[in-house]
Amino acid sequence: MKKSYLHTKKKTQKLTLMMIPNSTSKIRQYAFSYKIIAVAVLALIMLTSMLTFFSTRYFYVNQDYQNLNRQLITLKKENTAQKVKIDYFASKSQEIESRIAKLKELENQITKAIDPKAAEAESMSVVSRSADRDFYMPEVDEADIRFVDELLSSQEKNIDELFDNIQGKITKLEKIPNSMPTEGRLTSPFGDRTHPVTKKIEFHSGIDLANNTGTNIYASATGIVLFSEINGTYGKMILISHGNGYSTVYAHLSKQLVKAGDQVKKGDLIGKMGSTGRSTGPHLHFEIRENGTPIDPQKILVK
Repeated sequence: MKKSYLHTKKKTQKLTLMMIPNSTSKIRQYAFSYKIIAVAVLALIMLTSMLTFFSTRYFYVNQDYQNLNRQLITLKKENTAQKVKIDYFASKSQEIESRIAKLKELENQITKAIDPKAAEAESMSVVSRSADRDFYMPEVDEADIRFVDELLSSQEKNIDELFDNIQGKITKLEKIPNSMPTEGRLTSPFGDRTHPVTKKIEFHSGIDLANNTGTNIYASATGIVLFSEINGTYGKMILISHGNGYSTVYAHLSKQLVKAGDQVKKGDLIGKMGSTGRSTGPHLHFEIRENGTPIDPQKILVK
């Protein structure tokens, strides 16, 4: 068993440490000045303080790290949930935009079937307006998208039936010769008149629209060209059948741009205005026939 004895000497201001072993070994003594002991104690205190400081800092930093890590995990989960919502909103927005575009296309088709020139003018005006327009998409939430989605789903069949019904009506409208065939001044209406050449009272089976030679002539409705030749007093003439009891005649042309058997759509360019046949000047003689009987074009045409 080891024993230690402390012996101090006031004169030398030293602290002696004696080590007495159990065996016969000689006693060992170690002398330390008070200054060295004081420095060692101070260093120990400083080391302990530093260890305590860094241990405390490590504890709080580790706590902050754990908190930040938990927050990061929460944010990742929220980000994933937000991405799912964004993808959902984008998908539904595209679906809604697709249906709106389809409805817009149907609207344009209806307008074109009624009056191709008006449809073209409207298309140009939309393009010109959109160039300087600032579009604003109102903020919507999940409830709004869900409502629209449920509405679209519940009306899916009805909308498809509506589209089919409208498409059928558009097809019928395109075959009705109600589109103005050219631009010009009305010089002779439908009905009895004094013929400008013979000066006799004769029945005028169409209307005359006067303009410059070469003015464009358009198909008043969708159909099939039955005749595109010279026809006596009618001069260069085009006859189009629209398949619903209607047919149209375009006479006194300077040039025919279609031939028999061609399929034309409402608003297609088919010829040029002229003064061929029995005519006193460049104009278009335009007839609408219903089941072979001429009717007054002005009662059908959309100006």
